[in-house]
Amino acid sequence: MASQPYGICAFCGLYKKMTDEDVIARWIGPLLGRSTAKNHQRGAIHFVPNSSGSVTPLQVTWRRPGHAASLKIPHVCADCNNQWMSHLEIKNKAVLSALIKGQSLILTPFILRNLVGWVAKTAMMAEFHDPSTVCVPQAHRDHLRLHKVPPPDGWNIWMAPYEGPQWALKVFRHGLHMPPKRPEDRIPGDMTRNTQQIMIAVGHVVFYIISSTSEGHTFTLGNERLADFRRIWPMPIGVQPFPRGRYLTTRELVRMIDSFNSWAGVPKLHTLDGE
Repeated sequence: MASQPYGICAFCGLYKKMTDEDVIARWIGPLLGRSTAKNHQRGAIHFVPNSSGSVTPLQVTWRRPGHAASLKIPHVCADCNNQWMSHLEIKNKAVLSALIKGQSLILTPFILRNLVGWVAKTAMMAEFHDPSTVCVPQAHRDHLRLHKVPPPDGWNIWMAPYEGPQWALKVFRHGLHMPPKRPEDRIPGDMTRNTQQIMIAVGHVVFYIISSTSEGHTFTLGNERLADFRRIWPMPIGVQPFPRGRYLTTRELVRMIDSFNSWAGVPKLHTLDGE
């Protein structure tokens, strides 16, 4: 593991020795098959002030060597990396392996709680591929570190079966400013990023996350009792058979992300797609 200089850890907030932490754990790579990709594409949406006093979304993309699974983040200390983060990987390895392979499972509350912790950790790590777009506050990372689940308020996580194999591994994320629901709570000129959507497709399972600290908003995916995506946070009651419903196609996932992007006024996903 490559060592980094000392710095402030994104999760414990302490000045410690940094490490290069994998966004997607290395043990997952062999489950996805051999990749021929020599590089991967990263992208971000930056909001640039314009002459009218509002902002214009500007898409920025860049390419990096290696497959997407090689993405590492140098903002995690050795203690967090090797202790609670490592434990989250170990606790979820068997369940994630089965989901990645497309196997059927009965998701108990115990399994779901562990799985939600892994998803939230991966989502929080993915933010730091471009630290200027981070939306999650330190308090949420503290909550995950201490309780191994995200906060009960402001985090929404769903999962669905994915037919693959086009996105053997994909992580898409957009962070943006969402004004509070009540106009009287809005601050003129405030464009602080407070909301993000993340989609993590790995093998035959896809996780969809919306987190937000903007006041007054709730997030649903239509009729969730019938939807192909199944909510896993806040946690449902009882055991949950998985998969439920259809295996979703890549086109359907792109359409879902574009729907959020269209509402938020940012460029559509297809302009970022591809290795």
